[in-house]
Amino acid sequence: MNDLGNIDFDPQLLIDSGQIFRVPTPDMVDPADDWSAIRCELSQFPELRDAIKAAPTLVILRQPFVECVVSFIVSANNNIKRFTKTLAQMHFDVDWLCARTEEDFRRMGCGYRAAYLVKAANQIRGTKYEVLNALDDGALYKELRKIAGVGDKVARCVMLYCFHRLNIVPVDTWIEKVYRTVIAGETKHSRTKMADELQKMWGRYAGVAQQYLFYYMQYLRKEL
Repeated sequence: MNDLGNIDFDPQLLIDSGQIFRVPTPDMVDPADDWSAIRCELSQFPELRDAIKAAPTLVILRQPFVECVVSFIVSANNNIKRFTKTLAQMHFDVDWLCARTEEDFRRMGCGYRAAYLVKAANQIRGTKYEVLNALDDGALYKELRKIAGVGDKVARCVMLYCFHRLNIVPVDTWIEKVYRTVIAGETKHSRTKMADELQKMWGRYAGVAQQYLFYYMQYLRKEL
């Protein structure tokens, strides 16, 4: 672990937490974040306390835009072993991506996502991070959903892990389990509805809350 201001930078923990699929670098940590204060604020929620204690060095990164979008498109409805092998074959340079054909992406193991990636690469080329970053959450979400292969969960992941919207909650199997077993009981709510409800409940650091719970349940295999 490397000390970085008010946190201990633990690359392996950040990989295990599912927010990035390669070794992260310290420059991805926003120095403006006060993680001690964030953990203190989230500890008011009983369902989060054990998860926070189990991962005191967990932070949310600011990932490069192109890498973040492509990585989460590839990871959608995929298993970790397969998509990490696929991502290892890629360069997250927009010109490199735009030069690839659908068949190229299929050979890398992208499957049906290959067609999305061809379109997405060209859409990303014409997108400026600074313009998107200036948008409010609702407008940013709408713009991200216009990118081929970006559904609700991928859009929320990009908002959280690239644009550092710490209030945004992506809902996967593990967070849905939290919602059903700890918070709301059995429900017919969609994952989009669950995400909106969790954001209201956990507030400005709702995305951080889900990250602690994801790591606690998925990687440590703990039950709440």
